[in-house]
Amino acid sequence: MAEARRLGRTGEPAAALVVARRLAEVSTDRSIRLAALLRVAWHSLQLGEASTGLAAAVAARRLAEELGEADRRAAAQSLTAWLLLEVGLTDEAYLEADAAVALAESDGEPLTLAHALNGKGMALLYSQHPDLAEHHFRWAVKVAAEIDDESSLSLFLSNLAYAFADLADARERAGDFDGAAAHRNLAVDLGTAAIDTARRSGDGWMLRLALTNTAEYLGLQGQLAMARTLLAQWPATPGTPGVRETVHHLYTDGELRMREGDLDGARQACRQAFELAEATGHTDHQMNSLRRLAEIAEKAGDLAAALHDFKRYHDTYRRNEGEQARRRAQAAEIHFESQHHRAEAERLAAEVLRDPLTGIANRRALEQQLQAMTDGPHSIAIVDIDHFKAINDTHSHMLGDEVLRQVSRLLDAAPATLAARLGGEEFALLFAGDAGDAGAICEAVRRGIEDHDWSRLAPGLAVTVSIGVATAKAGEPEAALARADRRLYAAKSAGRNRVVADDAVNEARAAG
Repeated sequence: MAEARRLGRTGEPAAALVVARRLAEVSTDRSIRLAALLRVAWHSLQLGEASTGLAAAVAARRLAEELGEADRRAAAQSLTAWLLLEVGLTDEAYLEADAAVALAESDGEPLTLAHALNGKGMALLYSQHPDLAEHHFRWAVKVAAEIDDESSLSLFLSNLAYAFADLADARERAGDFDGAAAHRNLAVDLGTAAIDTARRSGDGWMLRLALTNTAEYLGLQGQLAMARTLLAQWPATPGTPGVRETVHHLYTDGELRMREGDLDGARQACRQAFELAEATGHTDHQMNSLRRLAEIAEKAGDLAAALHDFKRYHDTYRRNEGEQARRRAQAAEIHFESQHHRAEAERLAAEVLRDPLTGIANRRALEQQLQAMTDGPHSIAIVDIDHFKAINDTHSHMLGDEVLRQVSRLLDAAPATLAARLGGEEFALLFAGDAGDAGAICEAVRRGIEDHDWSRLAPGLAVTVSIGVATAKAGEPEAALARADRRLYAAKSAGRNRVVADDAVNEARAAG
């Protein structure tokens, strides 16, 4: 396992796949076999061998279920999602990725959660939702940075850059050329960060990916010299490039040469890409090479050659459609061979929207609701139980848990869109409407908690809460959360057991 991991992290995915596949075949230790299957799935994805990878990912998921290893099951599901994308099963991929995120949030390690978020981001990207994909990639980047995993961080940065490149294309199609340029600049900046991170990690596969993608973005910006500088570094990267990587590099080189005016060089690069794809039987690579060759011939004014290459492209396209249909059928057979996996994933996804201690919604449910509230303003309140540590220390953690449950019930009874536990003694209330109504409701909630008969739990027990409230405009939930959090701290600084619903009150009290 150590050797497979070392090869995978130093740019040798093909060699790593050989080792992992052999280990999965011969190991009698089911935990080691599970780890090997996950590596087979990942390295197959890197090399473009989707069917092999999908079979390994599904086997890994089943074994993780048998062993009761929720973290590895989430890892298997996120790999399954990405591999389903490779064969065109986008809807199924999204459901797998969403279930992987839910499971990883509930029972997974931080790195598993980051990869699950990345898988969901890819599913959204393939579904033409780069704006939603961007959010998930950002989250994955944050998690990977916090745990200092530079190899994974490079991958997530590359995919975040890809999302911004897609957003730039959408802006350009809409005629917003300034917006397109700004998004392409972000793609280049993030791609450059991915290159630096991959170089520090020593992961040649990640470095080759980041170099090629960023060179493409620079080429689209017209920064040809900088793009050429990056592409020139590709051959010296650590490890041995696979067919997929090599074809991608040749495509990019050909497109860059075309922009530079070197049509002969562009034609030669794309022909090399076609010959390599033809020799390895990858019809999708052949198709992409022929399309570029037709474009180059047209740009050179050789219309006969352009027509010839386009006819070959069309024939290959038809052949590729048949191959894709075969791949999809094979993938569907592998993926759906046991229907209970999907039912179990859906059940688990529903369960992890609830907080297990209090039974009300959890942070994930709140985030989903916030994402859905895009049509108008809404308000968010953050509620914190005052001096909760003292309650635990004085009366016991068991009584503290009961306080959390009773506060949850009081919050859940409020006329709010959603009541959720964020963690510890912190809760949130979500309202459709403005801060004035929300502030009045929160004041009633505060009084209700203060007046509740807590002596039934322990003589002399008193419970109060501090609340910060903020209104969000459409599309700015994170900024509103930050304001609500700031106002919560203003409420606590002003003596606790109060509601702060605007910054003017905060500033007046600070001045006083």
